[in-house]
Amino acid sequence: MKDEIRQKKAALLSAIKQAKTQSPIELADAYSDYAYFIETSLNDIEGAKRFYLKAIELAPTDALCLSRYATYLARNMPDSDAPEQYFLRAIAAEPLQADCLGGYADYLASNKQDIATAHNYYQKAIAADSRSDSQKHQYRQT
Repeated sequence: MKDEIRQKKAALLSAIKQAKTQSPIELADAYSDYAYFIETSLNDIEGAKRFYLKAIELAPTDALCLSRYATYLARNMPDSDAPEQYFLRAIAAEPLQADCLGGYADYLASNKQDIATAHNYYQKAIAADSRSDSQKHQYRQT
C-alpha cells in the first residue's frame, strides 16, 4: 500500500511539474488533484488547504477548482459557511457544470439537511449532464 501511495504521489508531483509549462488552468487542476490526494491519502489537511488555495489563486473562476475546495471545506469545516460560499462561486462561474451542481446538492443534503433545495440542484445537475449516473443515484437517495 505504501508503494502505491508513493507512486501516486510521484505521479501527481510530476503532473504539477509538467503543468507548470502549460496554462494556469492546467497547473491549477494539478494542484487541486494533489491537494485531494494529500488530504485523503496522507491526511495532510493543512497541506491540502495550501494547494487548493494555490489552485484558486491561479484560476479564481475555475468552477471545478472552486467546487473541489468547497467539498474539502465541507469535509473539514462542516459548520462553517465557507463551503456554501465556494459552491455558489463555482456555480456562478459555470452554471451548467454538473459536478459543481451535484456537489452543492450533496452538501445541502448532508451538511444543511436542506433536502428540497438539494433536490432542485440534483435536478439541475442531471439536466446539465443527463449521462451522469452518480447524480441520478444521489438524487434518488435523498
